[in-house]
Amino acid sequence: MNTKICIAALSTALLAACSSGSGSSDIVTIDLAANVGAADTGSSEEIMKVESIITPAFTDSTMMNFPNICGADGSNLYLMQQSRAGTNLMVFNANTGECISSFDKTGNGPGEYRTVYNAYRSPDSGSWAVFDINVEKVYTYSIAGSFITSFDLTTAESIAPLGNGWLGENRRENDIPKVFYRFNSRFAVTDSIITNQRWHVTREGVSSVTRLQPAGKDLVYWHENDTLYSIPAHGDIKAEVAFNLGRYKMPLFDSYETERAERHKYITYFAFATDNAVIVYYMHNDNVYAQIYAKADGALRYAVTMSKESYGFPLVVDGTTYHGIPSYLNTDGSVIFTVLAEEMAAVSGNEEANPGFIKARITL
Repeated sequence: MNTKICIAALSTALLAACSSGSGSSDIVTIDLAANVGAADTGSSEEIMKVESIITPAFTDSTMMNFPNICGADGSNLYLMQQSRAGTNLMVFNANTGECISSFDKTGNGPGEYRTVYNAYRSPDSGSWAVFDINVEKVYTYSIAGSFITSFDLTTAESIAPLGNGWLGENRRENDIPKVFYRFNSRFAVTDSIITNQRWHVTREGVSSVTRLQPAGKDLVYWHENDTLYSIPAHGDIKAEVAFNLGRYKMPLFDSYETERAERHKYITYFAFATDNAVIVYYMHNDNVYAQIYAKADGALRYAVTMSKESYGFPLVVDGTTYHGIPSYLNTDGSVIFTVLAEEMAAVSGNEEANPGFIKARITL
């Protein structure tokens, strides 16, 4: 099936999506412009119910600063740490923090990767899937790091797990339509979605951080051009939330020098979606703002202002407040927040500390 999607502008700040057979539907607007620098509101302990904290063991082979969360299956947490030396892939026991496996296959030999763009827990097997965009291959490894096989992948810019397979987006090229591909577990194309959104080679005029966000098992969120879309394992893409930036939206600058001089007047924001909430954070006037909006009606339900030294949402664990950045949405709807290693070290009094991970549930 080849589904063509048309995205029509309802206003300068509101978009709706339509496709053959699905019609158009209104989407919720989150008014960021009205809430830039909003006063603190709500209670973190009431709106973010902490369920557990994961403290990965600190060893010579598991030292991390800000790793990517690559998957979770209830008992295990998959993490990727990149550095100039290579890319380390690790699996930890989510209950004890014990390291189950740690390996780095950086190299030029058979079964080795050069530059890792994406790495995830494979949804169908629990093994590792590593996308090396430079050689246009996906390498698969066991949890212990044994090479299993590789797949050619020439069509995709990045991948994300979706259903029992994968979702990919087409290669970046200026001003061509954005296309999504659904792949099976062996990275064969089973479906495609063509949008009229255009790739931006530069960031000019773009206020949101563009990314694919896995959302449980059968959904991926795509945040682009101040609109949040959902892409299911089957069916059409859907525009769910529009963000109104108003005068804070990044304009199309005439030069990089102008952008550097003027960009402080605007915001670049990051949005993270759950089943019932949209989590937003951004910097403005040397402060960091973290806000939570109801996905159903766009209402601001929680806001907190922080300094750059305490970046993240405040999360209380056994009477101690940590600051976590939303990083991964579990299949049960809970969110894993990443706590920086510096804060974990300060709280524990031990300089040799890895980042921590707090599992919490957003309740609105």
